[in-house]
Amino acid sequence: MTAIDLITDALRLVNVIDQNDVPTAEMGENGLRSLNQLMRDWEEDGIRLGWVTVHDQEDVLSLAERDERAVKFNFAIELAGEYGIEPPARVEQIAADTYARLAKRAVQHVECSMDHLPIAEPYLGMTFPGD
Repeated sequence: MTAIDLITDALRLVNVIDQNDVPTAEMGENGLRSLNQLMRDWEEDGIRLGWVTVHDQEDVLSLAERDERAVKFNFAIELAGEYGIEPPARVEQIAADTYARLAKRAVQHVECSMDHLPIAEPYLGMTFPGD
């Protein structure tokens, strides 16, 4: 998928352009800038998809196929805001669901041993209220 493919799909999802239209050059440039910003924000949030900043609309995106839907729908929400459009509820729901899956996948579970910590010995003269 190229950057312009993603931009076009996202603009269509939120009805900025009709299904048979293509974005103007200005829409493409604005979309490219917004896409790079969104992906940098996600990186800061710990969602690392291997994104490489895209400089040309014809560049092939460095996204795994499993991540394309999440990026497309969330990017559509981002673009809707830029164009002052209320996104369709279905698009909002898919964006939220797919982002939640990305965030869940991004959480790293680290196991660690506590064996090196001292074991607390109870104090023999310890009393508790009510004893």
